[in-house]
Amino acid sequence: MARPPLPFRLARPPRLSLVLTTGVASAIAAAALVPALQPAAAGDEAGGTGDRPVVLELFTSEGCSSCPPAESLLNRVDDHAEVVALAFHVDYWDRLGWTDRFASPEASARQRRYARRLEAGRTYTPNLVVNGRDSFVGSDARSLRNALERGPGSEVRPARLPLTVTLDDHAARVAFTPPHDAAFANAHVLFAVTENGLHTDVVRGENRGERLEHDAVVRTFRVAPAAEGSAISFDLPADLDPARAHGVVLLTDGPNGPVLAAGRAPLLRP
Repeated sequence: MARPPLPFRLARPPRLSLVLTTGVASAIAAAALVPALQPAAAGDEAGGTGDRPVVLELFTSEGCSSCPPAESLLNRVDDHAEVVALAFHVDYWDRLGWTDRFASPEASARQRRYARRLEAGRTYTPNLVVNGRDSFVGSDARSLRNALERGPGSEVRPARLPLTVTLDDHAARVAFTPPHDAAFANAHVLFAVTENGLHTDVVRGENRGERLEHDAVVRTFRVAPAAEGSAISFDLPADLDPARAHGVVLLTDGPNGPVLAAGRAPLLRP
C-alpha cells in the first residue's frame, strides 16, 4: 500500500508525486481536473466518434485506507466523454480485516501482469494504469491531470471503438465492431460490465466506520484473443442495477499490453 509522505498541495505542485491524505484535499484536486476534460453530451459515450479516449484502470480495495482518495478522483472524471474508467477491486486485502464484496482473484492477477511490465513486479493499492502504458499511485492528481490533458504523447491514446450492449432479462451481450487495421490482427479483447453509484459501509479493517462511494466498479470481465470473436454474453450479478451499468471493451496488444482501442456504452434493452 502506498503511504502518504506529505499532504497534497494544490498551489505549488511538488516535484515528487504525492498521495492525497484527506477527503477535502481529494475533492479540491478532483475539481482541478475538470478543465482537462469535456463533459459527456447526451448519447456521447466512449464508443462514439469523437476524440481518442483515455483508459483508466484503477486497482483498489475497500480494505485499503489510501484508496478512497483515488476512488474520489476516478468518480469525478468517470462521466466525461474522454474517459473509459474501470475500477478493479483486488482480493489480496481481504485477509487483513475486511472482505471487499467486489474483489476477485482475476482482478489481482490482471494487476500482477501489469506490475511485471510497468512496475518491476511491484503491486500496491491504489494503483492507476493509464492506456495500459503508464502506472502510478492512483491518488496522484497531478499525474492524472497530465494523462488527461492533450499534449505530447496524446497520439498514443487508443482509438474509439464502437460497441453495443443489449440486456435480456439479467444477462448482457456486449458486441463491438472489429477494426480493419492490420495492427489489431493479434490483439486481445477485454469485455467488462461496470456499475456506478455503489456504496459500502465498512465495519472492520483500515476503513472501519467509513461509507465508501464507488463508480465504474468492474462487476464481471473476461479477456480472450480478439480472433475468438467480437461479442460475448454475461450473466450479470443478481444485485447489479442495469440502469447504472455499462459495457466496456478494450482491445490490447497482448492480454495486458498497451490499449489499442476502447469503447463504453450503456446497457440497452432490445
